[in-house]
Amino acid sequence: MSIVRVEKDKHEVQAISGDSHLGGEDFNNRLTAYLLQKFKDKERLDPSADPHAMARLRKKAEQVKKQLSHSLQVLVKIYSFFQGKDLVETITRALFEELNADLFQRALKPLQDVFASAQLSKSQIDEVVLVGGSTRVPKVQQLVKDFFGGKEPSMGVNPDEAVALGAALHAAALTGRSNCPVVKDVTPLSLGIELVGGRMSVIIKRNTQIPAEASDF
Repeated sequence: MSIVRVEKDKHEVQAISGDSHLGGEDFNNRLTAYLLQKFKDKERLDPSADPHAMARLRKKAEQVKKQLSHSLQVLVKIYSFFQGKDLVETITRALFEELNADLFQRALKPLQDVFASAQLSKSQIDEVVLVGGSTRVPKVQQLVKDFFGGKEPSMGVNPDEAVALGAALHAAALTGRSNCPVVKDVTPLSLGIELVGGRMSVIIKRNTQIPAEASDF
């Protein structure tokens, strides 16, 4: 989650927060585990050690997740899934949200943290823009809307293109091109060195504007 101040061609990141252990793959894994268990219960067979069957199941789970973004239910069919047996199940959007309820709640913590880091309030945000593939999930959109007190997120930006464009702007700035917008970024994570016992000595704190230089010597 990023809070960015935009003034003409100047983009200044105020703060960043996130969960590097949470993403779209986690939603896929929950669906995969659910479908696997349903097949095991129904057929008394365990395909979890078959890499081909599991690869097909994981691919199907990702497809189902995407379909549930615009459908209330999806009929899952994998013919001859394992030992000649078909996997057939119906997944509803409500079930998908139930399976991932704790993950959706985890996604709210970075939102809370980023405002604490920026020392801003939600009322000071002019526009909420959703980027990244997982923001297509209706539950994610609703959680963000509720977090901002009913403020509708901007849906006019392609969530995948926005990520690619941001990377391209950073690359252009690093090569010294003069015709690209000025982007002032911050460190998304604290940087430091490992001490004896596995502890970390932080040298550059998260949300320090970059480029930055520091030393603990």
